[in-house]
Amino acid sequence: MSNRVALLICVFATIITVSSAFPYFGNRLPNGQNVPHPCKENTKWLALGHVKLAGGQPNNQFGLDFKAANYQWTSELCRKDSDQDGKTNGEELGDPNCAWQENSVSAVLRTENITHPGICEPVDSAHCRRVQNFTYECQGEYNCTATKESHVKTFDLRFPETSVPAVETTYICNVFKVPTDKRYHAVAFEPIIGNIMVLHHMTVYGCSKKPQRMGPHQCNMVRECQQLLTVWSTGMEGYCLSKNTGVPFGNGSYEYLAVEIHWNNPELRSDYTDNSGMRMFYTDQLRPFSEGTAAFGQYALEIPPGVDSLTMSGVCQSKCTEEKFNQDINVTAVLMHMHYQGIAGKLEQWRDGKLLRVVADDPFYTYETPNLHTFDPPIVFKKGDEFRTYCTFTSKRGKKQRHANTTYFGLGTQDEMCFALISYHPLQSNNPDCVQFDNYDSCGGHAFGNCDLGKYYRVLDNVKKNGEFQKVCDIQDGRHCSRKCHEIVEPVMNDPCMQGKLRKIIPSFDPVFKPAEVLRSVSACEKGIYDLADHVQYISAAPNLQSSLMAPAFLVLARFM
Repeated sequence: MSNRVALLICVFATIITVSSAFPYFGNRLPNGQNVPHPCKENTKWLALGHVKLAGGQPNNQFGLDFKAANYQWTSELCRKDSDQDGKTNGEELGDPNCAWQENSVSAVLRTENITHPGICEPVDSAHCRRVQNFTYECQGEYNCTATKESHVKTFDLRFPETSVPAVETTYICNVFKVPTDKRYHAVAFEPIIGNIMVLHHMTVYGCSKKPQRMGPHQCNMVRECQQLLTVWSTGMEGYCLSKNTGVPFGNGSYEYLAVEIHWNNPELRSDYTDNSGMRMFYTDQLRPFSEGTAAFGQYALEIPPGVDSLTMSGVCQSKCTEEKFNQDINVTAVLMHMHYQGIAGKLEQWRDGKLLRVVADDPFYTYETPNLHTFDPPIVFKKGDEFRTYCTFTSKRGKKQRHANTTYFGLGTQDEMCFALISYHPLQSNNPDCVQFDNYDSCGGHAFGNCDLGKYYRVLDNVKKNGEFQKVCDIQDGRHCSRKCHEIVEPVMNDPCMQGKLRKIIPSFDPVFKPAEVLRSVSACEKGIYDLADHVQYISAAPNLQSSLMAPAFLVLARFM
C-alpha cells in the first residue's frame, strides 16, 4: 500500500459518552439485570435506560427519568409510568410497593413476569406506537442466513481469559493465524461476549505480514495490521456481508488477523477478566466480489473551545472520482466517524452539479453508538460523481466534549476526525480514498499541494538514523538546540509538509515512524540556536514558524493515497 496516509479507524469504533450504558447501573434498580427482551427469548436487556439493547444514545424515557433521579431508585421514579403502558416502573420491575433499596435484602421482590419500564408493551399495539418517542419493532433484528449454510465454517478470534486493568480505558490487541491452505471469504462476523461489564467495542484488522507480537498485549493498534475489516460496538449484534461480497483471507491474502478490544472499567475494579472476541464465518466457495473499504472526508479540522455547533466539510470532487475509481463501485454500507465532539454527520452524492441523494444522515451522532447504514441493493457510486462529507462538532457540552484548547485532526479521542467510511465492491486496484486537506484535493498529484508524504517520511527516517542525532539534540525535553542539531533537523524544518496549516496535523498521521523525538528537536530549533559552549542564543533560520506540533497519538491509521 504505497503512501497510504491516514484512513483512520479507531473506529467504528469506530468509542464513552455520558449517555453510554454502564451495566453496573443495573445494580441500582430492582431486577435491573433481570429484564427480558420484549421480543427475543433468553435475552436480557441490560441497558434499561437506552433504546438500543447494548446501550448508547438515545435514551428512552425511563433512562431520562432515571438520570433525573440522579441514577437512584426513588419513590417518585418507582411510581412513574415512564413508557406510558399503564404500569408503573415499580410494577414492571417487580417492586410494586416501592420498598426496594440498593444493597438491602429486606424488601420482597417479584422475580417473575418482569417487563421493560422503558419500552411500551405490547410494542406493536396502536397505543404504544402513538406514545413511544422512538420506533421499536420486534421484526428486523439481525438475521444472517449465510451463517446457516452448510459449507460455511467458523473461526473464533477469541482472547484467552485475560485480566482487565483497574483503569477506566484499556485497549488490548491479539493476533491470530488464520487458515491459509486456500483462499477464503469471510461472510459474517459476530461478537463473542465474555464480560459485558467491561466490553465496549472490538475491531478486526488484516495484517500485511506476521506481526512481531502475537499474544494479548496493551496496544494502540498493531503496526503490521492496519486494514480495517469489521467492527463490533455497543448496540450491534453482528455484521453480515451482502450476498455477493466477502472479506478475503488465506492463501494470497491475509494470513494473520488482529483483534483490538476496548475495555471500559469506570469502577476501576481489579477483579475483572474477559475472554471476548469475534466469531468469523467463512467459506471456500468464493463470492463474486471481494469487499473493500474507503474514506471520504476532511483532515483540516480546527474546532475552537466553547463552540455550540460548528460544521466542517470535505469534498471529493468529480475529477477525483474519475481518477481514483477504476470503475463504478457498489456501496453496501456507510459509517460516519468522528470522536467525542462530533454531534452530527452526513454524506451526499452529487451528479452533474445536482444533489442525487443523501447517502447517510446522522443528525444525532455519538462516538459511542455509530449508526451503520446498509444498502440492499447497493448504491452505485459512479466515476465522475462528487461526494460531500459534513461533520458537525461541539466543544461545549459534556465532560468528554468540553475542551479548553482548539482541537485539530488527530488519532486520539481527545483529537477529532471527519470521515464517511464506506464498504464497497468490487475491490479496486487503486485506492479510492478521497479526503481533502483544507482545499487541497487528494487527486491530481500530491494530496497536500507540495507536501509529498513519502519524501517527508524518508526525511524523518534519515534524521532518526543519523548517528549524531541522539548525541547532539535535546530529544527528551526539546528545550535547547545546538548548531549541530539545527544542521541535522533543518531538512525536516524546511520540508513542505511542515509549512503552514499542514504542520498542525501531518506529524500526527504516522504511527510507524514515531517522529516525536525529531519533532521535539525541530520545535526547539525553530525557537533559536542555543550554543551550550558559550551560552549564546542565535536566531533560527526559520523564525516565522510557530511551534504548534501535535504530540503523535500512536493509534490506528491505515496509510492512503
